[in-house]
Amino acid sequence: ACSGLSPVRARPWRANKNNQPIHWLSDFNKLTKSIIWSISYCSSFFAYNSEMGETEYHLPDLNFYRKELQRLYYAGNYKACRMFIQERISQMQAQQKHPKEIIYAATSGIQNIFSEELYISTRNQLTEAKTPYEINTLLDAYFSSQPPEQTGSQYSRLIQSAIQYIQQHYQEQISLTTAAESLSITSQYLSKLFMQETSRTFIDYLTNVRIDKAKVYLTETNLQINVIGARTGYTDPKYFCTVFKKIVGLTPNQYRKANNNK
Repeated sequence: ACSGLSPVRARPWRANKNNQPIHWLSDFNKLTKSIIWSISYCSSFFAYNSEMGETEYHLPDLNFYRKELQRLYYAGNYKACRMFIQERISQMQAQQKHPKEIIYAATSGIQNIFSEELYISTRNQLTEAKTPYEINTLLDAYFSSQPPEQTGSQYSRLIQSAIQYIQQHYQEQISLTTAAESLSITSQYLSKLFMQETSRTFIDYLTNVRIDKAKVYLTETNLQINVIGARTGYTDPKYFCTVFKKIVGLTPNQYRKANNNK
């Protein structure tokens, strides 16, 4: 519905009997509403049709788009990631896709590979972008950012981020799905990658982190068992005791006594 539109041209000002210009307000409103469409029309401002804003849009081949990006991210080829996203956006602009569709392709294309703050900031700015130049500038800046200092870990940055997520949120009711969402990847991909690199499932890793934290509480505090369970992500004390014994071979109370708790 938005193809075939002609560029907005400034109308000559005409004065009414009070010698005041007319039509400028309607032109201004049209230009304001058409700004977002400059993304689809290579920065040219086009006449705004009220139906344009109601156009349904979708991102075709979304699964292929995400899978290809995941492959590039996993390989650590961030330059190729940027080029792949920008090429996709250029194709969509050539097809004059809905601007929201183009913005979605840009925001869903970036992943949290450097820092949470930079990732969120870039996504927010992309959401507010009004021109192709803005989008490409933001993508260039994001992918040219310096990665965090290497920790010597044998794991990829994605798995390091997943492990960091566990360390920061083990007290909460987290899952493979919530971790994947925080990294902007699918749970299936995270599960596969986690097993490949750590030889453990995400849940096994999370459980061991929680039990290790529980051991510290048991040996260094006088907190009750149910409180320790709650502080390590287990709302059900019985389930906490069952998991603890399965991993450690002793109940929490037995472990506490064996380690000479205060």
